[in-house]
Amino acid sequence: MDRTQRLNSLGPVRLRLLDCLGGNSRWAPGYFDPPPDANIFDAFRSYVQGLGAHWATLTDPPAVSLLAAARLMIGDITAAREILERLPENAIKLDHGAGQCLVAAPQTLRAVLPLPAELSDSSRWLAGSDEQKALLAWLSEHEPHLRWQEEGGGYTAARA
Repeated sequence: MDRTQRLNSLGPVRLRLLDCLGGNSRWAPGYFDPPPDANIFDAFRSYVQGLGAHWATLTDPPAVSLLAAARLMIGDITAAREILERLPENAIKLDHGAGQCLVAAPQTLRAVLPLPAELSDSSRWLAGSDEQKALLAWLSEHEPHLRWQEEGGGYTAARA
């Protein structure tokens, strides 16, 4: 099985994050090329943990959010708060797909959390907005009950 086929099982959200993190560029230092016999989910987890350790000193909000989105995709729900605390002040205008990595973190959050419909429009998620406050409040209430589903690539709510 070639690399593309192996990676497809990660799903579209993780694949977009790989693009944004340089994981799909052979010439980038962060190229993701797990051994053919590796469990793809374990390999992705190791990759994200390695990037986190390597880039631990980053302070640029979009870069921190992008790494947080990757951590969110390995089951680290605490990364959701990091994304929400670093929302942009102004809406990001995409130009024929350019800028996708700038919106990847909030879009990841929207894609993997079981948010109520009234909070699901990530284009309204801006720093200091009512939506940001509502999302942080929702996360505070629901975070203890969210469970990561590895293969599905999302969180489900499990009430105790």
